[in-house]
Amino acid sequence: MFTTISKLSFAEIIIKEVQNNIYLLDIYGNRSILSKDYQIKIGDYLSTRKKPAILILDDNTKICFSTKSSVKVSKIKFSKDNNKIQLEFKKGSIIFYVNENIK
Repeated sequence: MFTTISKLSFAEIIIKEVQNNIYLLDIYGNRSILSKDYQIKIGDYLSTRKKPAILILDDNTKICFSTKSSVKVSKIKFSKDNNKIQLEFKKGSIIFYVNENIK
């Protein structure tokens, strides 16, 4: 289980950029490709298939997925100081890069 912190002024996790395809399975069983317009929710599964991909959040936190990797969003907590996403690692490998300017 991993937690990533996103320091934003709004009570939401904002996707800045998605490089390559990250596949989304939402809690209702709908499948799509993750876009920067999507609001990440608890219960979402994010995965890659043939190509690695990078998810960049608004504070420049990067989540790098290798091929055939997947995570489940198990918790999202909003607070005045920072927002947190808790991810359950399912398979493959992922790397996190957190902006050094974040306290």
